[in-house]
This record gives sequence, C-alpha cells and structure tokens, in this order.
Amino acid sequence: MAYLRTGAEFIASYRSSLNRMSDLQQKIKMFGFNNAYYNQVGLLKHDWLPHSPVWLEALRRLPRELQEARDFRIARASLLYASKHVLPKEQWTTIEDDIPYLEPYVNVVVKEMSDRSNWDNFVNPEIYSE
Repeated sequence: MAYLRTGAEFIASYRSSLNRMSDLQQKIKMFGFNNAYYNQVGLLKHDWLPHSPVWLEALRRLPRELQEARDFRIARASLLYASKHVLPKEQWTTIEDDIPYLEPYVNVVVKEMSDRSNWDNFVNPEIYSE
C-alpha cells in the first residue's frame, strides 16, 4: 500500500522547498507566477493542468472538501474569464498558497499503476519449467 502524507506534513515540506531556493530561482519563479493568469482568477496550478488517466484517478480520490473547493475555484475562474475580469489583487492566489494539492494522490496512483503492471507481467516460473 502506498503511503499518503498528511496534509500539514505535505504543505510544510512544500513551503520549506520554496525557502531552500536560491535568490535567482525565487526571482524567476516569482516572475513566472506573477505573469501567469491563473493566479489572478484564484486558481491553483493543479486546477488547470491537462488531465490524463492518472490525474483523473487522483481527482476521483480527492476528499470531498478539496473537491468542492476545486469546483468553486474553477467555476469562479470561468465566470471571471467570461466577463473579462480578474479578482482584486488582495484575492489573487499567492505563491505560498499555490500548493500542489494533487501531487500526493498522483504519486499514490502512479505507484499503484506501476505495481499493477508489474503484477500483470509476472510470470510464474513453475508453469514454464521443464
């Protein structure tokens, strides 16, 4: 069984990785983040990434409160995009709040798919022994 870290543990490790970046890395990351559109409409990075079977399975496994928060962010962003508006600057997603919330679930799904493919490709040596 794959191990899923608790939310607080994952958030702390993500934020500490931001603090370990060099000054140049932080400036480049902030430049890219500030010029992105998704944070201006209140989305998180994992809200707009393209979906694959792994991502869809990870989304299916999200807890209800995370799923509802994601649905709200996407609906609000759609309305803002349709009306050609952005949120007030105080409500923009900050880089500290843009936590990759799907990553632990994606890692678990990838591990399970890998285990399943390894198990499916298992050949019992007793069957083929002569």
